[in-house]
Amino acid sequence: MSIEQESNVVGLTPEELKNPGPRTVGISTVDGPSTDGSCAYAGLPLAGTIEVSENVMIGTEAATLGPFQYYAEDSVLTPAAGAPTQPLAICLPRDRQFIRVNMHNVYVNGKMPMTSTDFTEATGTAPLRALTGPNTQTKIVFGNNIPIT
Repeated sequence: MSIEQESNVVGLTPEELKNPGPRTVGISTVDGPSTDGSCAYAGLPLAGTIEVSENVMIGTEAATLGPFQYYAEDSVLTPAAGAPTQPLAICLPRDRQFIRVNMHNVYVNGKMPMTSTDFTEATGTAPLRALTGPNTQTKIVFGNNIPIT
């Protein structure tokens, strides 16, 4: 299983595992760890600036759960804090940014939402940080030929 495939299923609920296609990520979605050789940067929730769409609502006709919230490729994430892996190493926080992998044709207010198959990168560290859930929506799945459940 590749890291892209693994990031697509880690953290999914039993309902989501029935159709593990890419899903939108949110503030509590966690990315994976990375290192720069002297410091380790643990995975942490994305946090930061999230897009809020007032014209796309989540829920049903009977009960609206509120506006759709999502991350776009240019969303600003909170930095990753580092911990020394070598004596006397100074570990400065690293900015994180999204790395798009899943190119789909869905745009919300002109922006493409980031999904569970995309990654983050903490500047100057490796590897890319897989998004491991939790995902924001169990019913919104991006891809082709997806069965309706």
